[in-house]
Amino acid sequence: MHGGAGLSGITETHKKPGLESVLLEAQKELDTLRREVDRYKLVFDSARMLIGHEYIKPLTAISGYVELLESELGEKLGEKEQRYIGKVGEAITRFEELIDSTAQMLRMGSRVENIYTLEQVNVRGLVESVRSRFGDRIGRIRNLVPAELEDLPLRRRGLEIVIENLVSNALKNSSDSSEVDVSGSLIRNRRAGSCGNLLFVKIEDRGEGIPADELKKVFDPFYRRERPASASGIGLGLALVKSVITIMSGDINIKSSVGEGTTVTFTVPVSEGVHEMPEIIG
Repeated sequence: MHGGAGLSGITETHKKPGLESVLLEAQKELDTLRREVDRYKLVFDSARMLIGHEYIKPLTAISGYVELLESELGEKLGEKEQRYIGKVGEAITRFEELIDSTAQMLRMGSRVENIYTLEQVNVRGLVESVRSRFGDRIGRIRNLVPAELEDLPLRRRGLEIVIENLVSNALKNSSDSSEVDVSGSLIRNRRAGSCGNLLFVKIEDRGEGIPADELKKVFDPFYRRERPASASGIGLGLALVKSVITIMSGDINIKSSVGEGTTVTFTVPVSEGVHEMPEIIG
């Protein structure tokens, strides 16, 4: 009995230092990881500020001087010189799009928690807010979300990013005279084992359309179609949209007909109200 008790005591005495040692090492590793996270956060924040502010300054200056040069020289420019200036302009536009897309992704990454935050959202008002950001192209965007659609508990920031990018993409891929329609409704979630409702949003353009064999690639990062009619874009917008939709536990679909236009539909979860599900989505 005494021998057994003594053995038990020795065993516990030997166990405690071992456990404390493991906990101490774990704490050291955790502290190291925290320092690394803080360091990367500092680098990340610096990159966001640099790209969002400093990169755009010299680019704006270059763009202004190119326009000034073209205006001053005017008819003195030969066909070759005009072609060169045109190429410079295209490169500037592409670089601006790269900066804008990268800055947007960095902003999203720094505020990813906002994408998870639920707010009572007036969907028509949100679409109108996004619509107002497109300047002289605002007349081409039709807000077809019904005024009577109630405010819904949604992830506002994520929804805003998705709609803005999809509208921008639709405008780029359609003529200056064609319209882009944005509509939305509340539908029943009919997935097996699911309950609650979904916000259904449709963004439709009447542009050049996308060939069937390319539809599966459009959400891939940096994928760009070879199309002389609208060669702008760097292939980040739709990849960003897909990522945000995934974060929001939603689904996105796209259908298109060459020469007729493209329709993108997506659904994200909400919790109140219901309308009948459309027969075809995406």
